[in-house]
Amino acid sequence: MNYAALNTKTRAKNAKNAKQMRENNAESLDQAIASICRFIPDRKLCNFIRLLGQQETGISYYSNLWKCVNSLDKQNRVALRSVIGAEIDISNIIWIYRLKRYHRISGPRVYGYLVPVRYRLSTAATSRLADSVSPAALLEEIVKTPYSADISFQPDCKLTPEQQLSQAITRRYQAAARRHSNSLAPTLAYLYWLKSGL
Repeated sequence: MNYAALNTKTRAKNAKNAKQMRENNAESLDQAIASICRFIPDRKLCNFIRLLGQQETGISYYSNLWKCVNSLDKQNRVALRSVIGAEIDISNIIWIYRLKRYHRISGPRVYGYLVPVRYRLSTAATSRLADSVSPAALLEEIVKTPYSADISFQPDCKLTPEQQLSQAITRRYQAAARRHSNSLAPTLAYLYWLKSGL
């Protein structure tokens, strides 16, 4: 499928909505998904876009999202796998941090709260994060992960972990949209922008 028309329409909507966001009159996410799905004849891609537009996040959401990414055509799978995988990995790091810091949960009990998908965060790195004894030891392990530049739990950081996650994923969507302009990446970058409210 040629995504040039869809991406042109999305860029026009993005410019229009950027102006409307300033006026506090933005198009809702559901309306955007419905208007985008009108231009996509493939039912599997429309279902993927609807799934991505859900406001909930959790283990079942990310597991279903990862399965949908793996079932897409090669062009879209290559463009979106890194973004969705990074979002899952960073979400797992945030959950491990919260479990250690606020709930004092450690060891194998941590795995019950994590998404069972690994992208660049290896199983060994995940087990080191889960087995760290204290939040300070966890922070030392986070620095060794590929996502150390994306997220910081230092006290001088002014952003919450959710805001850091949102910024990291927004940057990854923008990079994927530039790199893979003839795929769903620009459209999904727009939808993520609407979803995160940036």
